[in-house]
Amino acid sequence: IWLLHSDWLIANASGPAFIPYVKQMLTIATQVSILSTSHETAILQTVARIGNSVVGVLGPEFSPGRFAFQRSSMLIDGTKGSTDNYGAQLEQVLHIQQLLLFAPHVSTLSVQLDTLKPFIKKGQPGVRLAAVTTLRHVAETNPFVLASEGIERDIIAALDLETEPEIKKLLER
Repeated sequence: IWLLHSDWLIANASGPAFIPYVKQMLTIATQVSILSTSHETAILQTVARIGNSVVGVLGPEFSPGRFAFQRSSMLIDGTKGSTDNYGAQLEQVLHIQQLLLFAPHVSTLSVQLDTLKPFIKKGQPGVRLAAVTTLRHVAETNPFVLASEGIERDIIAALDLETEPEIKKLLER
């Protein structure tokens, strides 16, 4: 896990300079994920972080059909079965955030919003904050598409349930 954590830190700090090492980092993360006999929180979160960092490192070069896309998607998909795991949920939301920022061509906004919607209403405050912040980014960059997705009901429902002042303030805007 420490090797993957250090790779993640270096990849995030290096940005595009880390491109030559992406394949090796993804291969190691995939092997750790496959060889892990348990779905330990730290392992799920660490390999998902690797998948997320690849999106930021590759940016527009991150696209379907490529090795990095397939491996990163597999690492992120490994977290989707964890409905009560804070780290896994956070990595799922951060993955959508990374895609919107660095590789918006990978998926439609509709698909990304469908994945994001449940996280604005439930989960730990950190997950909800990340989801609402991502939603806020979408609203600032493309408000007309957001309006056409009919997300208003979800935002109002989340606002009714929200107890954290910071998240409530973001939802109100």
